[in-house]
Amino acid sequence: MRIAIAHHDSSTRQLLRQALLLLPDIQVCWEASTLQDALEQISRIRPDTLLLDLDLDDHNGSMSAAVQHIMKNHACPVLLLTSSIHEQAGRVFDALGAGATDVVAITPSSISLNTNDLEQLTRKLNTIRLLYTGRHTNNLTPDISSEKYYTPIIAIGASTGGPAALATILSALPASLEAAIVVIQHVDVEFSLGLANWLNSQCKLNVRTARNNDSVDCGNVYLAASQDHLILRADNKLAYTPDPENYFYRPSVDVFFNSLSENWQDPAMAILLTGMGRDGALGMASLYSNNVSTIAQTEASCTVFGMPKAAINAGVVDRVLDLDEITLAIKQFVQACHHTQQTVPVRLA
Repeated sequence: MRIAIAHHDSSTRQLLRQALLLLPDIQVCWEASTLQDALEQISRIRPDTLLLDLDLDDHNGSMSAAVQHIMKNHACPVLLLTSSIHEQAGRVFDALGAGATDVVAITPSSISLNTNDLEQLTRKLNTIRLLYTGRHTNNLTPDISSEKYYTPIIAIGASTGGPAALATILSALPASLEAAIVVIQHVDVEFSLGLANWLNSQCKLNVRTARNNDSVDCGNVYLAASQDHLILRADNKLAYTPDPENYFYRPSVDVFFNSLSENWQDPAMAILLTGMGRDGALGMASLYSNNVSTIAQTEASCTVFGMPKAAINAGVVDRVLDLDEITLAIKQFVQACHHTQQTVPVRLA
């Protein structure tokens, strides 16, 4: 695995290089001390992963633009390095939204030649390594009584590029939305609160991290915030579970989608957004077989067309839509679920 290091601090670059070279099958193919230097070098030698210092940004948005450029022209996974996640949460999630794969909090004092001290970094590098080696509507129309009040659930799964896609969709939805939204975004638990706060600042809806025993209420967006899996229990409360323990993605879109399929009786819609791998495809298949409306993001609008593609190839996606079309589909679905004059289909084609 060829790693490139772009960091403003020479001692940090040196310590990172020395530590990485102790790991099996790792090569450091180049180093850069400025953002411009990194962009020039990646155009000549594409690494398998770029370790990119967030402080190379000059705080004018150049980091997000650089990440977008790298993803568009070189399709290279970008692992952000920052000394303070909480102090730089806005910039972190701007870069993640632009397509960065993940982020690691790291400072020179936390690096040693002992690989145990680099557990977080090596775990994320291994995840990247694994990820990169890597029907039409059937017209079933179960009736929904107009006399009953329903809480439709919109379940959304996302990974690489997800924060920006989520912000685009959620910011266009009204605070009065008569549905609950549950988001499974692949992000480490220490970043989930920052992501929820960042999304909340972009949206009219109330965005917060999901907690054990939460009810799903209209007008709220619940973000999975644990290394355990978020599920919907039989009592229609949200909860976290370590099972399945051996599942590669944590939290997993598949696990939540499966629990939704098993336990939720009211209308639901499942959406897969940009992301590496195939998490969500199996769970979407279960929902699709239960006549739940399913949507995947278009390849052209994805940062990484992995998760949506897997579901499309499995034949379990009703519609493939751009982000603005997904927003419209959500509004139409919710309106149909609360129609007062006639029964409506769970699945809208």
